[in-house]
Amino acid sequence: MTPQESSMIEDLIRKVEGTPLSEKDPEAEQLLLQGLGRDPDAIYKLAQTVLIQNLALNQARAQIQQLQEAAQAQPQQPARATSFLGGLLGHRDPAPVAPPPPQAQYQPVPYQQRPIHFGNHDAWTRWLVDDQRFVDGRPDVLTYESEPLTEDLTVTGDPVAHLYAATTGSDADWVVKLIDVYPESMSDKSLRGFELMVAAEVFRARYRASFERPAPLVPGEVTAYAIGLRDRNHTFKAGHRIMVQVQSTLFPVIDLNPQRYVPSIYQAVESDFRSATQSLYRSPQFASYLSLPVNTHPPR
Repeated sequence: MTPQESSMIEDLIRKVEGTPLSEKDPEAEQLLLQGLGRDPDAIYKLAQTVLIQNLALNQARAQIQQLQEAAQAQPQQPARATSFLGGLLGHRDPAPVAPPPPQAQYQPVPYQQRPIHFGNHDAWTRWLVDDQRFVDGRPDVLTYESEPLTEDLTVTGDPVAHLYAATTGSDADWVVKLIDVYPESMSDKSLRGFELMVAAEVFRARYRASFERPAPLVPGEVTAYAIGLRDRNHTFKAGHRIMVQVQSTLFPVIDLNPQRYVPSIYQAVESDFRSATQSLYRSPQFASYLSLPVNTHPPR
């Protein structure tokens, strides 16, 4: 049995165990017992049938999505000036990708035995204001950047990242960062091109429907997320750029996601960790964007 088959069987078992049964039809139950009871391999065969059908359905969904993307004649224009991850921001990925939508493929941060110790104490005292250029060029970070602002823009409230995303795994983390990019013309040389993280949030996909009842993702299925970046009151000055970064790990600030659903990530072992392909959609049907609460009357 391959690791993928093992994961699929475990996911099927969890779905069966987590599905409540409100009532049973006695006649149907008796018919199933009579029919399946004659074959000692009935459960094995039934599981094979279900998994094969699920696999075929996921492949069909992916093919349908590709056809829908190819059929779109015109790209969607941003609904308003504060919609990001769309036409407003220039895409700074290493290379543009034709439909299906762009995606970043990468290996998760290598598993490390617990406990994990970090010797650079100073890094922990300043990580919230670190220059975010340290992730430039990383293949697992998607970066979108505006043109230089022609006037000040003040954000007051809760920015919300609306993502349409998919993964080949059964769990994932989505990290969204809102960044103020300083111009190269700053008089202070240390601030030239500096990328200041204004807001950031991590969302663990298993809690997309409920924090009380986590559930695995369906591999390859496009899922909608609304990720609040918490209240902010920040002014992007004229000449600065607005940047958005999307990634799937913030280790060691946030513990590693195995990218395979397990009951408790804190108890995950080395064999639980999987590589995965994360896809962020920017199509007319699945339009990811960042909503900014622009303050049109900021104090002077």
